[in-house]
Amino acid sequence: NLVGMTIASNANHPARNISGNIISDLVSTNLAANAANVVRGIQITGTFPTANQWNYSENKVFNLISGDEFSTAGNVVIGMDLIASTGTAERNLIYNLIPRAVSANTTSYAYGMRATGTNALANGTVTGTIIKNNIIRLGVGVTNDCSMTALYQAAATDPSHFVRIYNNPLYIGGAAPMTATKNTYGFYHTGVAGKNHLLNNIIANKRAIGNTEAHFAQFINVSLEITSSNYN
Repeated sequence: NLVGMTIASNANHPARNISGNIISDLVSTNLAANAANVVRGIQITGTFPTANQWNYSENKVFNLISGDEFSTAGNVVIGMDLIASTGTAERNLIYNLIPRAVSANTTSYAYGMRATGTNALANGTVTGTIIKNNIIRLGVGVTNDCSMTALYQAAATDPSHFVRIYNNPLYIGGAAPMTATKNTYGFYHTGVAGKNHLLNNIIANKRAIGNTEAHFAQFINVSLEITSSNYN
C-alpha cells in the first residue's frame, strides 16, 4: 500500500478542514507479478466522528499509478478515500489514476472519489454530507481491462441521513482492450434508501467498448435510494 496522506478519524476530534493539498506522482510496482499494489491519494480511516464535520476542499490528486504492464494482480488506485465522510467535499480535482496490469486482467479497479462508512447528520442538523463542484477524470491512459468509477457513494446507513451531490463534472474516457469484461461508472450509488439528492451533475462516460463490458453514466443499485435527480 502506498498512501499520499492518511488521517485516522476519531469521535473525539473537532471539525477538520483538509484543504489545499497536492498529492501527485505516486507510483507503486512490485517485482512479483502476482503481488497487488494499492495506491491512495488521500485516505480517511478510523471511527466516524458523529458530532463534527470533516471537510475536504481544493485538493488536487493526480498521476497515481499502481502496478505495471506485466502485473497479473488486481491493482487498485483511489484518489480520495473518504471512509469517515460527513461534512463537505468540494472543489477537488482528481485525474490520471491508472491501475496497470496485463490486458486480460479483470480484477484491477480505480475510484476517483469513494465515500463509504456513514453519512451522519452533521452537527446534529439535516446538513449531512455534501459532495459538490468536484472535477474527476478517469480512463485516459488506461489500456487494460479494469473497473473504473469516477464517484462511488455508498455511505448512507440510515434513511434519515442526507447526501447532496451537486455540480460535479465526472468523465471517463479512453478505450477498453478487445478482451474487456469489466464495467465502468461515472456515478455509482449503493447502500440503503437514504435521502440522496443529485443536482446539476455533468456525467460523461465516453470509454470505447472493447468486448462484453458496459459503460454507465449513472448506476443506482436500488431505485429507492435516490430522493431526487434533477437537471443532470
